Amino acid sequence: MSDKVKTIEDSAFSSCTSINTVDYPVSITSDKSTIFTGCTSLRTINIIGTGSMRNYATGEQPWKTIKSQITTVTIGDNVKSIGSYS
Repeated sequence: MSDKVKTIEDSAFSSCTSINTVDYPVSITSDKSTIFTGCTSLRTINIIGTGSMRNYATGEQPWKTIKSQITTVTIGDNVKSIGSYS
C-alpha cells in the first residue's frame, strides 16, 4: 500500500490467501480489525511511511484476526512511533 493511503474499508483484503507480506503505512487513520481476516498466508507486516502510527484500542488492530500467524514485523526508518496496542 502507498504511504498516501488514509482509509481501508472493512474486510478489504478478507480471504486473500495469496498475500504473504503487507506494507502498512502509518498514514492510515481509519481501518477495521477485520481487513485481513482469512489471509492465511500473511506472515510479514512492514510498517512504512513517515511519522507516527495512530493508537488502537484493545482488539481493534487491523491484524487482530491473524496475529498468531505473523512471524515478522519491520518498522521503517522514517516511522517515529507505533501506536498503542499495535
